[in-house]
Amino acid sequence: MNLRFSRSILLLLALPAFAHGTKRGPNNKIKLAKENGIDNEWIIVMKTDSTQAIYEGGTRGRNRKLIKTFDSEDAQSIANSVANSVAENVQVHTVFSNAVRGFSANMSAKAAEKLAERPDVDYVEQDATMSISTTWGIDRVDQRNLPLDGAFAPAGDGTGVTAYILDTGVQTSHNEFGGRATWGINTSGDNDDRDCHGHGTHVAGTVGGSVYGVAKNVNIVAVKVLQCSGSGSTSGVIQGVEWVMNDAAGKKATANMSLGGGFSPSLNTAVKNLHNSGVPTVVAAGNDSSSACNYSPAAEPAVITVGSTTNSDARSGFSNFGSCLDIFAPGSGITAAWIGADSATNTISGTSMASPHVCGGAALLLGNNIAAADVTNLLMAHATDDKVGSPGSGSPNKLLYVGPVGPTPAPTPAPPTPAPTPCIANDFKLTITTDNYPAETTWTLVNQCTNEQHAEGGPYDSTNTQFVEEECIPNGEYTFTINDSYGDGICCGYGSGSYALEYNGNIIKQGGEFAGSESTTFGSCAAPTNAPTGATAPPVTAPTGGDWELIYEDDFETGQGLFMGTNKRFNVVSYPDGEWSLRFRKTSRLTTEWLDVPAYSQISFKFWFYADGTEAGDNFFLRVKFNGEKSYTTIDEWVSGTDFDNQEWVQGTVIIDIPEEKNAIQFQIRGDSNERNDRVYVDQVLVEGK
Repeated sequence: MNLRFSRSILLLLALPAFAHGTKRGPNNKIKLAKENGIDNEWIIVMKTDSTQAIYEGGTRGRNRKLIKTFDSEDAQSIANSVANSVAENVQVHTVFSNAVRGFSANMSAKAAEKLAERPDVDYVEQDATMSISTTWGIDRVDQRNLPLDGAFAPAGDGTGVTAYILDTGVQTSHNEFGGRATWGINTSGDNDDRDCHGHGTHVAGTVGGSVYGVAKNVNIVAVKVLQCSGSGSTSGVIQGVEWVMNDAAGKKATANMSLGGGFSPSLNTAVKNLHNSGVPTVVAAGNDSSSACNYSPAAEPAVITVGSTTNSDARSGFSNFGSCLDIFAPGSGITAAWIGADSATNTISGTSMASPHVCGGAALLLGNNIAAADVTNLLMAHATDDKVGSPGSGSPNKLLYVGPVGPTPAPTPAPPTPAPTPCIANDFKLTITTDNYPAETTWTLVNQCTNEQHAEGGPYDSTNTQFVEEECIPNGEYTFTINDSYGDGICCGYGSGSYALEYNGNIIKQGGEFAGSESTTFGSCAAPTNAPTGATAPPVTAPTGGDWELIYEDDFETGQGLFMGTNKRFNVVSYPDGEWSLRFRKTSRLTTEWLDVPAYSQISFKFWFYADGTEAGDNFFLRVKFNGEKSYTTIDEWVSGTDFDNQEWVQGTVIIDIPEEKNAIQFQIRGDSNERNDRVYVDQVLVEGK
């Protein structure tokens, strides 16, 4: 292999971005993180005045010490004093004596506030996660188009997957791997069980590094098949492949081989068998700017052969090409882990750098419970088409994509967002401004006529921020309840939060000063005698014969159709070939307007749904209500792990008998789960009658 690179160690740190955590003390000595705050982790900074003293128990006494040489004894003394005061544990982590005077510790918010009251403490700051800016390679593969957005949001993190790196070895102690990297075997013949070249560590860092990697929680196994010079024998590589086949049995696993040489039938056979054994195998195309079909293992059709692109989406000048290539990925100027210090990085180029991007993509799919046999096809299907400039004769023009996808891998630009569907029932609007502790605030809206919760909100994640929640709600008597888990309302002890409640355009309640909760009831259970009129489905001719007749259908590409409310429509996934679908979460619901069905004795309701983030046993219901009825009746139920799995499209079909003298129907799909990341998308709704 001929690798061209310039070595550099990057110390490109962003300033910390903090996230709110706990309550600010009255003396303002608690400094909360604005984002990425770490729960129960604090940095205690002591006053730097050399005459300032610390005191046992926080009061002046005999055990007085000056803070000129703050040490671990001082830190532990303070920690013990606070722990005794609040009857909780306070664990000291690190003591600082030079850059700052103080220490870091694990303790509750209550203990932090108590500690902040000490006269010798300058302030107590919430600890937070710091990060390095995203390298361009992983930034590119989670978005369809340039320019880069400076972020990386893949579909998963490779949890539960093992990635075998057949290379020069891996520096398993590197910070990028966070204890997830282990040594497997050395078949290179040098008996030196370390990466003494750097290439393998860099490749592993792109597959699964915590900062520079694609699959940030994958397990890395070092399989050293190349010596310190960066070369090895075909037999040594085959021996490594055989070891991986045996070790990977029964595991979710993928393999990367950023190596190559002249055409070798035996090596091609070995990697084909590895791939077909259930270990998706990704290989570099080679750096000779010629046909990949002339080199092994790149020429093997069964494996995934990867070419390299630049940051302008052009094929890298060195990259091999041709019909043996499967996909392109970033390979020019890629930054990742390097040998030496456990924080070292290097920026180098080659198809060796492109291949691990794809191997990381394979790990993401495996981590999302995609079968190994389907990984190759899905990588190709999800890839972004026609982006690579001058891909080379015979090359597929496909660029790796690992971001969220629906059934259509490369969506076309979204149409303009249509105007919201008008509400033909009652408008409910809540405007809420959070205080300094938004995670304490939640609310519910309950229909007293049916004793059902119609909507809910919170906890919130942004301080001093206005949120507007809108719902289109049927006629009924409702009770709105706002809650504060700390018991001090949202105004005015810790910020100036407030809320205003509107019903059909009229403000019926506003405030913010309450204790644990406050409730407001409005509306009436008196139901209209006739089904609501207004924007119902188009008239349908009375059926002839016994065939089903179309009443209503919608793919939600241009609006929410008959489904009431606002902000129900998302362009995350769609079935089968669009971009938009409706979504509900947790216990929220999708409710239609009234459908006139005077000529039918049966109704068929069909829809496709796609769940994400649900746990086994989580479920949702289809419910209906006919004109003149006050409450919904559950017709059918779908249960996660029994009727559907996450991240697959499933069709639901329900046949409903229409009672005599009923001529209008309302449908409602209602969730019944308790996690914030539970989501169900609904598409291709079809209502027929006969």
